[in-house]
Amino acid sequence: MKSLGLLVVLTVLSICASAQTNNSQPPTHRDSVRERFLDHGAWLHPLFSRERAMYIDSAIALSHDDAYLWQQRAMPYFKQMKYEVGMPYLDSAVKYDSMMWLDYRAFIKCIFSKQYREAIQDFRAAQRQRPTAGVMDHEYNFYLGLSYLQLCQYDSAESLFSTCIRHDGEAGKDWVHYMHMFYIGIAQYEEQRYGAAVLSFDRAIESYPHFADAKYYKVRCMMALDPTNPPLALMIEGRDDIKNGLTINEDNAVYEKYPYQIGANAFDDMIVQAQKHLGRQQSQ
Repeated sequence: MKSLGLLVVLTVLSICASAQTNNSQPPTHRDSVRERFLDHGAWLHPLFSRERAMYIDSAIALSHDDAYLWQQRAMPYFKQMKYEVGMPYLDSAVKYDSMMWLDYRAFIKCIFSKQYREAIQDFRAAQRQRPTAGVMDHEYNFYLGLSYLQLCQYDSAESLFSTCIRHDGEAGKDWVHYMHMFYIGIAQYEEQRYGAAVLSFDRAIESYPHFADAKYYKVRCMMALDPTNPPLALMIEGRDDIKNGLTINEDNAVYEKYPYQIGANAFDDMIVQAQKHLGRQQSQ
């Protein structure tokens, strides 16, 4: 009886396994290529290695219209600042799947290769495909605003950042993204609307209390409004923040500086000059 019971169990298990195999979808050619050359090849090697690139090249040779392979071939070049080498690969990714990779290419042109006019063209095309979408944690209007900002078209930039801020509120958030407030402040600063810029930087700092970059430009605005009263305490706060790495913390900021991102020594000369000025005042 025990032998018969064991035989029944084994038979049932065999039938179930067979049914599961018959009901599952067989792997596609694309799946097989990715498994062979990515899972068991490229992903076993460092990001910037020649071996990784060779495995992806082999995959592309067998699955030429797989846009993901082209994007993966391009990406390491951008992170090494080799933009002209990487862009043709990314163009192929967009060619084979623009819905997936067009906005990514626009992002690369905006943040990495600094091709702002081309970034605007790509983001506008992406908006026509998906009007309310975004990329890398921000809506398209944010990157359009950055692109116009870098082209010195400050009114257009401010309008786009204002749209981002309005969308933050429409989404039911009880806060505004600090980057949206920071960059609208930058547009106002460039237009010499220093009082408005200070208010924008204050809102950015409210969301990100140790935001060194916002403090730096707030200081610049305050000094423009009243050169005789340097805000030394704020300068020292900002210097401590930037020394602790509390700057723009977008994911890709480790590879590329964002527009108007300050350097580690940005506050040093400011503080020296402010201390001299305050010393002269005290001696009078």
